[in-house]
Amino acid sequence: MKRTSISYLIFALLVLLWCILIVTAPFLRASDLNNPISGLLYDGFGTICHQIDGRSFHVAGEKFGVCARCASLYFGFCFSLFLLPLVARSTDRIVPPKAVLVLPASLMLADVAFTLLGVCESTMLTRTLTGGLLGMALPWFIVPPLIDSLDRVQIQIRARRSHLQPGE
Repeated sequence: MKRTSISYLIFALLVLLWCILIVTAPFLRASDLNNPISGLLYDGFGTICHQIDGRSFHVAGEKFGVCARCASLYFGFCFSLFLLPLVARSTDRIVPPKAVLVLPASLMLADVAFTLLGVCESTMLTRTLTGGLLGMALPWFIVPPLIDSLDRVQIQIRARRSHLQPGE
């Protein structure tokens, strides 16, 4: 990323909002068991996560909107997303070795596979660590090209608008 762009800031704020909503769901449910917003959040998150109670973090006596592995992945992603512009300044484009992505993904897949095959049951610790490590690795590979693409689209839109301005 060449600079902290508007695209990056919007993306980062959306990711932060996503993480806040994960934790908001249990607070809303705890404050009012019939809260329709809480139900919408849990239903929405339920489309992407199993939300098994025993595999979830809890706050205010209620489970998070997603399981521990998903929450760790999202929170790790958010953490690295906000760290990224501090490390990759100006014209730097830091792309770590592929092992930085492959290793945590492999660990997560192994954790899931061992559970599914009955070799050993994953624990909250393994779910949290594997999710968090993969979440922290993903932004370094996904965000710079995504933001570069969004910035290019934004520049093209501005160029088209300037050509359509009357009197020029």
